[in-house]
Amino acid sequence: MTLACMVCGGRLRPYFEKDYKGLHGLGTVHYERCQSCGFVLSRTHFEMSDSEWGRLNTDYHATRRGHVTPPVDDPRWIERLRKQAVCLQSLERAGVLPHQLPWIDYGCGDGKLASYLCDLNSALQRFDPFMTVPGYLTREDLRAGCFDLVLNTSVIEHVRDRGPLDEMARLVAPNGVFAIHTLVREEIPADPNWFYLVPVHCALFTNRSMQLLFEQWNFRYSLYHVDSRLWLWFRDESDALRRVLRDPGRYLTGEIYYKQGFADYWK
Repeated sequence: MTLACMVCGGRLRPYFEKDYKGLHGLGTVHYERCQSCGFVLSRTHFEMSDSEWGRLNTDYHATRRGHVTPPVDDPRWIERLRKQAVCLQSLERAGVLPHQLPWIDYGCGDGKLASYLCDLNSALQRFDPFMTVPGYLTREDLRAGCFDLVLNTSVIEHVRDRGPLDEMARLVAPNGVFAIHTLVREEIPADPNWFYLVPVHCALFTNRSMQLLFEQWNFRYSLYHVDSRLWLWFRDESDALRRVLRDPGRYLTGEIYYKQGFADYWK
């Protein structure tokens, strides 16, 4: 069966393979690439049953939950989350991020980022499709357009189809902001030894594929905060955002990259 690209609908073609040698139950994983936008998807993960996919995610992420030290395959995890919390709280204080409606961390895991933001007096509600935890939102709570900030960090590389992507985008209020952390490259390397290939990363995005999603969801401007590896997507350029752009060092620590369109910082 020929797979279609979840971003642009183009055909996916065999690209490369990686043998995980039994790690988390995986053998040889087959990756396919869209020749139009460069997006790469694992056919092996796509063809898993929902129970197999859920078990793989649960087993893999069990090594992270409740830990205060980063895992071997993501040594900057805790440092990055703390920087993301500071970035978001700083932009909230500057008036760039509205907070009349709730904020949500979609795919929050054990909620570390929400906890760090709470420590900074910025509330963030939590939802994770693979976890049922007291105090977390349920899927019934996810109403379209009801969140001023929809945040996902290290989430979109874990999706096997378009559904979760569109669900997250639908949650953003008309004047809200979509925040994303993932790895984006100009082109995904056909290299089984590439560090980003871990057992649960099955969707790999290029600058071109992210630009297409950006357009499809009707966003117009984006800011990339380099220190926290966090993108923020806006539908409008507010006065507060312009004020930050005129003197970013007054509001944020570290470099920012801003443009109309997707902020394709990583070439």
